[in-house]
Amino acid sequence: MVGGVLTLVLFLVPVLEITLLLLLAELLPLISLFTLCGVTAGAGWWFMRGEDFSLWTLIETELQNRRLPTEELLNDFLLWICGMLLVVPGVVTDALGFLLLVPVCREELAKWVRQQMRGYLHRHHS
Repeated sequence: MVGGVLTLVLFLVPVLEITLLLLLAELLPLISLFTLCGVTAGAGWWFMRGEDFSLWTLIETELQNRRLPTEELLNDFLLWICGMLLVVPGVVTDALGFLLLVPVCREELAKWVRQQMRGYLHRHHS
């Protein structure tokens, strides 16, 4: 199930992004689009610069040890994802990345992720 959804997302997101960028190219000068992509990629790099993918390893280790990751660790990971979304050129990924910058949105997503992790721990380690 997860593999099929991931495949669908990996196919649909680039198609959507390219379509939106082509539509925006009709409305805005090309230099504006390149500048927008450059600025958001720079912002994304700035968010990712202090962290690396080892955050995922730390989260995975916590789950394997039957513990929920700390809020700080989860928050850092969500900010890393925010940076990754901003580095990827496109309107939808940038919007999602900027949405993760809003503390209330990030906190709600963190709560949801923690609930999913709690459920995972309950199902697999009971």
